[in-house]
Amino acid sequence: MNEKFIIASPAGDAGLCNRIKCIVSVSRLAEHSGQKMLLHWPTSFTCGARFSDLFDNKIQQISDKEMSKIRKGINFLDCISYNDFINNNKKYSIFNAWRFVLLPSEVQENFAKVFPENDGRYIDLEYERIPQDLRKEFLKCIKKLVPAKGIRNNLRKFSKKYEFRNIVGVHARRTEFLLNADGRGGVSSDERFFERMHEILKEKPPTKFFLATDSKETEQNFIREFGDKIIVFTGKNWDKSSKESIQHALIDLLLLARTKHILGTYLSTFTEIAWWLGGCKAKVEIIGQKEDKQKVLERYKKITNQSVLVRMVRKPLKFLRARFKIFRWVIEKILYYKNKS
Repeated sequence: MNEKFIIASPAGDAGLCNRIKCIVSVSRLAEHSGQKMLLHWPTSFTCGARFSDLFDNKIQQISDKEMSKIRKGINFLDCISYNDFINNNKKYSIFNAWRFVLLPSEVQENFAKVFPENDGRYIDLEYERIPQDLRKEFLKCIKKLVPAKGIRNNLRKFSKKYEFRNIVGVHARRTEFLLNADGRGGVSSDERFFERMHEILKEKPPTKFFLATDSKETEQNFIREFGDKIIVFTGKNWDKSSKESIQHALIDLLLLARTKHILGTYLSTFTEIAWWLGGCKAKVEIIGQKEDKQKVLERYKKITNQSVLVRMVRKPLKFLRARFKIFRWVIEKILYYKNKS
């Protein structure tokens, strides 16, 4: 019988945590099926680091050229669900989606409440609603990820300065997240974070906050508002197309995972993966009003139902906004001040 392979191939424009979710899903499926796992990790403007720049795990990788060769043939299938995968008679099963892939009947139909699609059999972004047995299953794979030595050294040095159990984690996702057409980037605004953080300080004045963000401007806004109550990993590179920036993002992620209370960004997998890396133990509050979250879901449904022609027009515009700094800078400024008003 010919050997079959399952490939984790995160989308080229996927960020760090969407990539982690893809790898975790494929790792779990490989264990269940006995198939060999391969990794295709494209670098891009949203992730300039290679897998080996971030993790010490020895996973067999295939290059862009090798992946292109596979896709030019007929012996592969792009998979979304477990059923796609298990019924595939091709040599290669390829996964690139951001959602965790579940086995049949692991959750019931319409389980998903935060970001439902199709039949709603998803656990993404559901946090404490996820069944304990299923948490244990995914945690086994997540715990296998070993940060690179340089990352571990930075974590150790930084962690010696603070008692993270007594610090509230804050994750404010910005940059290209603000460019989502469904408006998700405006839900967890600076002002909404500030309101909740001031409430916490009123209840517990000694509280300090560890801030993880991908925006220098946002970091400065929080420091102006709260002064020395804000703790940050300093000296970050903000250009996601660079190796150093994604390494710093992973450090932020792992530090956020050490807090026991996280104020998170709506629909951000960075907040989600911090919770998983912390053993699913942190209390997570997603910042934003219920009405704003509902509007995002309604817009998302409309966008997914748009015609092929509309999607084709939107795609190059999205690429320009994400790829070139000047486009990104202008739009971020507009959205920032729009959300502030």
